[in-house]
Amino acid sequence: MSSASRKRRDQQTPPDDLEAALLESVSAAPGVTVSGLRKHVPVSHRKFVTDALVNTLAERGELFITRKGKRVFRTDPSLQIEAMVLEAIGVAPGVKIAGFKKRLPASHQDLFTETLISSLARQGELFVLLKGKSKLAFPTDPFIEIDSKLPDEATQRPIGKDELKALVAEAAPGYEVVFDEWLKRALAERRLFEHASPKGRKKRIGREPDLSSSLKAVLKELAAALKALDQQGVPRERVAATLVEALGLPMGAALKSARGSSSIVAPNHEVTIDGRSQFLAALESLANDNPRDALHSVRALRSRVELRKQEFDAIALELARDGVVTLHHHDHAAALAENDRLQLIQDNRGTYFNGIAFRRGHD
Repeated sequence: MSSASRKRRDQQTPPDDLEAALLESVSAAPGVTVSGLRKHVPVSHRKFVTDALVNTLAERGELFITRKGKRVFRTDPSLQIEAMVLEAIGVAPGVKIAGFKKRLPASHQDLFTETLISSLARQGELFVLLKGKSKLAFPTDPFIEIDSKLPDEATQRPIGKDELKALVAEAAPGYEVVFDEWLKRALAERRLFEHASPKGRKKRIGREPDLSSSLKAVLKELAAALKALDQQGVPRERVAATLVEALGLPMGAALKSARGSSSIVAPNHEVTIDGRSQFLAALESLANDNPRDALHSVRALRSRVELRKQEFDAIALELARDGVVTLHHHDHAAALAENDRLQLIQDNRGTYFNGIAFRRGHD
């Protein structure tokens, strides 16, 4: 055979390593289009890369071709896109869904759809909140995330709305985008309260009700009465005792409440050290088993301890008052069956809580 004939034969015979070279090229450039694949194989192999060859490898499960864009991958890209979406949202909580695909690698952008976001939200893998006309995506429930991350001392004293928003941004970066919605909900649930400010200033926000404003008229009349009582030589202790009696409270309870009030009222039940330790250990275990959850189910926690309902509830409410945990208020507890309500935490005001989480920086 002449050298010319041998050369023509070699030019028409696919290289032995054609398939291996093609697969290696796809691994190096995932998401390459079928038409652009030839540019990624050695020059000597390009003429042998055909649609038929690519389809054959796909039928054998060695390649995957997307319907949209005709992009080629070594592994099923639909199994990767979910992880990529969750990772991108984790890096940028509060990101707008519109235009979100630009945050993904170019090779996977054609695979992104809003339907995928909706599916992940239904599975509880992420949360979508409507703000105006924009849909925002978060890795965790934004309201619960702020509640659990915002330090308890942040609102121990009334502070301005702007200062509170800055604290939210510091404690839960990215989540401040829904600050107004979170604050509106916290005020409605009586977890935060508006306080009057000096003239010309905006209202402040605090963890306790603004008693000075609510009792302004009463305190004014009391001040006037005290002048007359002082002149009559009536001790202030007697005045205090009379006021406490008018409120229907025993003096000891009134003094204890004044020293350390709380918007969460615990039932009258003794909390033991062993019970509290068992409760905290179970909550720590539940949190470790579910690291992605910003809030944990009270029902799930209750099943992990051997505590009677009264002691369990008292421990949870005490820990909330101490700033160790945050409790999430149940919106429609009255609609639940009695047995289901018994699984929740209840305080003396009849407020029910169905979620619990450690506050940031707990010991």
